[in-house]
Amino acid sequence: MKHPLLLAATLALPLLLAASPSLADEEIPPSAQTPCVQTPANAASATNAPTSEWYGWQIIVADVASTGFLFTAGVGVPNSVAVVGSAVGYLGAGPVIHGVHDRPGAALGSLGLRTGVPLGGALVGGMLAAGGSRRDSGLAAVYGGLLGFGTGLVIASILDVSILARKTTEVKATPSGKILWRPNVALNRRSAEVGVSGAF
Repeated sequence: MKHPLLLAATLALPLLLAASPSLADEEIPPSAQTPCVQTPANAASATNAPTSEWYGWQIIVADVASTGFLFTAGVGVPNSVAVVGSAVGYLGAGPVIHGVHDRPGAALGSLGLRTGVPLGGALVGGMLAAGGSRRDSGLAAVYGGLLGFGTGLVIASILDVSILARKTTEVKATPSGKILWRPNVALNRRSAEVGVSGAF
């Protein structure tokens, strides 16, 4: 019984030796598949970025139209209609435009500017003109008041357009690009390899 077993072992030994190099070169697969990781290329771009929007040009167009309507007095339009229409357009256009942009605070501020600044200008202009004239102080006060009132109209419009007609909104930006990367691990009986592969 010993001789057949010895013969079988002798015949099997060369086969095992011949197969051993291929087993040594065969890669051992990793125990678990490494997941793919995907990260934003620019993490800061995914955050909320505040942006400023100026819509003062809309108020400028409305003010020019309101002022132009005043000059239609006597040209097919009664004087009272032209004056009232121009005043309503000047006082209401700015607040309405702010309201359309969902800014009620700016609308109230615009109405306050367009009412208070011209009246204040008329008061200051009338007082300065009356105080500097010994004769016809009443007439001088009227002219000074009109000049101050007109100056106040212009100043109120400029302040409304340059300061109040600007809003800040937050826009969520999208990532500009993505990086696809995967760690690689390869093991065999003779060596071990570790690396990283990616796509940009």
